[in-house]
Amino acid sequence: MRLPHPRTDAPSLYLSCKKSPGVNEVTTFILEVQSISPHSKRSWFLKNDRVISDGKLLFMTPVDPVFLLIPILRAAQPVDGTLGKFRPIDDIFEESTLKLCAQERFSFVKSADLSQFTALDCVHDALKRMCEYQDLTDELTVYRYSRVKLLQYLSSKVAHLAQPVVFETYPSLQRHLAKDGLLDQEREALRQAGRLRVACEIVSQYLPPDLHQELIASYEYAALDEYLRKLAEETSVLTSARSAGNAKEATDDKKRKAVAQLSKGVSKLMKVNTSGMAKISSFFKKTVK
Repeated sequence: MRLPHPRTDAPSLYLSCKKSPGVNEVTTFILEVQSISPHSKRSWFLKNDRVISDGKLLFMTPVDPVFLLIPILRAAQPVDGTLGKFRPIDDIFEESTLKLCAQERFSFVKSADLSQFTALDCVHDALKRMCEYQDLTDELTVYRYSRVKLLQYLSSKVAHLAQPVVFETYPSLQRHLAKDGLLDQEREALRQAGRLRVACEIVSQYLPPDLHQELIASYEYAALDEYLRKLAEETSVLTSARSAGNAKEATDDKKRKAVAQLSKGVSKLMKVNTSGMAKISSFFKKTVK
């Protein structure tokens, strides 16, 4: 399926899969497909002397369908900014498909891909995490996109990722704290704020800019920002002092070289054979007539 990326609106590839966690039970999930091409030609050498000339590497990673639903549901939102009405999900998806396909920047979107995506069970389950809904009958449920409910769900993902037991299992996330000196035990409050900010940035990799800013604004980072400001000032002072020290060292080095060169010149003059040469003072004596 080729769908718009929720952060960039760029065309992205996704693959729907099924798994059976239990007997007579089938669930669906979605993988994002990404390709990494080497700068120069590469090949894959496999078992039994097999060689694949195409050295590209394909990554397939699970993605929460909530993220993929964001541009689709927002396309069907009223232009006047109101919440809109509760509607059957088929009506919402039909309007979203028409509006997305009509926009030039979404010209790559095909109605067949949207239909395949919106028919998945995991997508229908994700709707209830970002929409208000009402069960009118056993077979009819109506939905209305809720920005508030979506932000609450995103905050729960941030809170989960920011838990120390989860956060500390990823060295790449820990490095974000280490570079700001937030791994000291006495800075637990600042460290937790740092975890939350990093978690927000990770979650926001799949959010449009306005939702990213709104998610960031829902947290209090005043103490962390003040600490980082002082750290930047201290770093700037140390950098200036180091630069001044390097400049002085360079100047002293030039002086030492100049003295060394002068000493070499004097040493050479002292080695010159001056026998038979008139002394310079003789040029200033009176001439005898």
